[in-house]
Amino acid sequence: MTSGGSKTTVATDVLLDVRDLSVSLPTEHGPALGVDQVSFKLQAGATMALVGESGSGKTMTCLAMMGLLPPRASALGTVRFDGVDLLALPESRLERIRESEIAMAFQDASNALNPVLTIGFQVAESLARHRGMTRTAAFAEVRRLLDLVQMPAAAHRLHQYPHELSGGMCQRAMIAMAIACRPRILIADEPTTALDVTVQAQILALLKDIQRDFGMALILVTHDFGVVAQMAETAAVMYAGRIVERATVRELFDRPQHPYTQALLAALPYRMPEGGRLASIPGAVPPITSRPSGCAFRSRCAKADSRCAAERPVPTPKSATQSVACHQASDAKAAA
Repeated sequence: MTSGGSKTTVATDVLLDVRDLSVSLPTEHGPALGVDQVSFKLQAGATMALVGESGSGKTMTCLAMMGLLPPRASALGTVRFDGVDLLALPESRLERIRESEIAMAFQDASNALNPVLTIGFQVAESLARHRGMTRTAAFAEVRRLLDLVQMPAAAHRLHQYPHELSGGMCQRAMIAMAIACRPRILIADEPTTALDVTVQAQILALLKDIQRDFGMALILVTHDFGVVAQMAETAAVMYAGRIVERATVRELFDRPQHPYTQALLAALPYRMPEGGRLASIPGAVPPITSRPSGCAFRSRCAKADSRCAAERPVPTPKSATQSVACHQASDAKAAA
């Protein structure tokens, strides 16, 4: 496997600037941070991956940016899209930005789609609301969009319900809905989850084609480093609500510096020694109600010492494009 860090030259204009984004969630033990001071920038036309295990805060980060947090949850910090702080906008204006400027294709499309509405109606609704299309014009555009996302027998699928479609077809319908208003940023949350390998490859190729044709920026939420290598130019590794390492994809594969990043990469199947066992990371991501002091990864890290328990690491630059939040950070040349 090769990394994708040098595949594409992207624009340098910052389209999305996230600074110190935190999300407070109500729990039976009081408020707890699901996302903790996350910062990153996304350039126009670029592809960035948010990567980490389940529970790392990747999806919550994106929901906070979109203003789609659950009731009683709150977001702090700034999320500047094209210079405008989304967190400071009234809901009415933020709703206009959703789908028309920033769209999200949600995880597990089979469940994310409304089960009692046809595919055609769900996509057409967005077109009518955000682009003012008539019913006839909207359904004609839906047919075009379904063709664009390579939906088999698109004219027939218009009138079907989500339960009548395969997982891959539902994912295509979700992507069609997300791109209906030609957003400038598309957030794809685990776009290949629960799909077989062949369909996964088709969906990733489709996302690449749509991004190129529409000139969109793309944020990929994933736990799959294969997807990161194939699709992204930069990546942010998240753990327990924080970004622990940020780098170009080439740097991440060639010179991972956080022990968590190193452990994730070591667990890739193609790096398993011949005749050996697949590497794994002991333990699990701590729940938001019991995050440890100091470094949240320390209980799973072989390099942790007393400083890791007493002092939370802060991001430290390692190059112009790579930073790591770790007291024990070190280069680890990737295996060939």
